[in-house]
Amino acid sequence: MKIKAIFFDADHTLYEIPESAKKKAYEKFFSFLSKELKIPRENLEKTFFEVIEKVKKSKKPEKRRREYCLKKVLEKLGVEENENTNNKALEIFWEEILKGIKPKKGVLEFIQEMKKRYILGIFTDEFCRIVEKKLEKIFGNRKKYFKFLITPELTREMKPSLKFYEKILELTKLKPEEILVVGDSWERDLALAKKIGMKTALIAKERAGKPEYFAKNFEEFRKLFK
Repeated sequence: MKIKAIFFDADHTLYEIPESAKKKAYEKFFSFLSKELKIPRENLEKTFFEVIEKVKKSKKPEKRRREYCLKKVLEKLGVEENENTNNKALEIFWEEILKGIKPKKGVLEFIQEMKKRYILGIFTDEFCRIVEKKLEKIFGNRKKYFKFLITPELTREMKPSLKFYEKILELTKLKPEEILVVGDSWERDLALAKKIGMKTALIAKERAGKPEYFAKNFEEFRKLFK
């Protein structure tokens, strides 16, 4: 059956954030908090990553937000929470991330071509406000390219979860075999999609699972997909 819609994972699939940008973002984030809250930076940093490591195992979106993590960090350190300070720290962090974000090789040309032929959408673990900013940085107005945006606010679960694919079917009114799902991780993005009959494409350095398509970048995928 002919493919009518393509849904893309966002982070690490459509774009990447260089380690240098992440390092700078955390540097400014921790420096600001340390100064404002008068906490030794090493204590703050150590506790923050301990909390991140613990909560990233949760499938509950509310526990995966950085706002939640920062709140837990301050609780562990016995510091009174200041919402304005927390919000400013996170603004500083995301500002640096957005400065450094870069499209994956060949992705802009691929999306430009595919939007003429298919319904395009995004399904992502990133929360709506942030992924909108990331997509805007890469593509400009994301609605010009992507009709649907499926985030944890809609699914109320983090990946891997069938709820992402159920939401795709609900929104598009298409059959599973009419949908192609594209991601960088077989387990997180594609395995469940394949299980319910969707077509899958893995864009990664190494092959994993049993996707219909495998390519190392979007330039390769573009040739395969034709």
